[in-house]
Amino acid sequence: MIDSISEEISFDNESFISKAPEDQFIESEDNELDLDKLTLSEKNLPVFDSYEKAKFFKIENELMNPLLDEFAKKTPFELLLFFFGDICKQISEYTNKYILEKNITNLNFDPNDILLYLFVYIYLSVYNLPEIWMLWENSIFFKSIIPRILSKNKYNLINKYFTISNLTKLEESQKSEKILPIINFLNIKWKEAYPYTKYLSIDEAMTSYKGEIYFRQYMKDKHKRFGIKLFSKASADKGYCYHMMLYPGKNFEFDKKYGIGTSVIKELTKEHLFQNYHFTFDNYFSNLYTFLYLEQNKLNFTCTFSLNRKALPQKIKNLNLKKKKIKNF
Repeated sequence: MIDSISEEISFDNESFISKAPEDQFIESEDNELDLDKLTLSEKNLPVFDSYEKAKFFKIENELMNPLLDEFAKKTPFELLLFFFGDICKQISEYTNKYILEKNITNLNFDPNDILLYLFVYIYLSVYNLPEIWMLWENSIFFKSIIPRILSKNKYNLINKYFTISNLTKLEESQKSEKILPIINFLNIKWKEAYPYTKYLSIDEAMTSYKGEIYFRQYMKDKHKRFGIKLFSKASADKGYCYHMMLYPGKNFEFDKKYGIGTSVIKELTKEHLFQNYHFTFDNYFSNLYTFLYLEQNKLNFTCTFSLNRKALPQKIKNLNLKKKKIKNF
């Protein structure tokens, strides 16, 4: 599977076709592949067509349009190009600009380099290793394809200068704005690729991050307790994420009358009003304002809530439900 050559891929108005067999690869003086001199078309790119974790499932739902053939028939690598192809060009420009600001003139990264750099992290989500450097280790227990498409030296260079924004001189309280363009870009792409299902879930999510940022959060109930907090909207039955909202800590803008929970619900449901979608969420978002807003806009919902919430009717506070029993109002 991983030894196969990638099929023709359209990227940046060029056709990338692997035509060079391994014995024609450019070799360095120590007889190892000099990956830095190879183009994307000459590298042995992975094809996961038969890999079950990479299958693109099609589901039927009364509120979703048929999945477009252009997405249903794409290979995972073609989907990678669809989601990240355009943004890699932008990241390449910002990264090269940052390199020039450091007075380095002999280093330059094109969009293909950035694409392969991002692929390393996607690859790690399939093959989970304790340390990223293990991808380049020659071990009898694990054989990675990464050394064949991106050298460790080039990965380290990209990692050192990787820049996703031209916003370089920001106050500490504004640094979250650097990653907002990437999040907004992906929110659009996710909705283009997969239509909404009828049942949607809104929840908090935590992305592990060990660096020093002012908006790093702590959530004791999450598997990864320290990191970047996000609010997500996803398919409740399939788990596909459609939308993410970054939580930048104390700088998060919300309506103080309703609180953070209701403000997030209003933002993530505004494109579904009066369309009979069904939302699920937990106690964090549950309060009387949320219930009234969803009811007024004809949105069905299922939630958990705490009985000590303010403004709840006494009838609800007196409930004494047994386990696995649901009460409809």
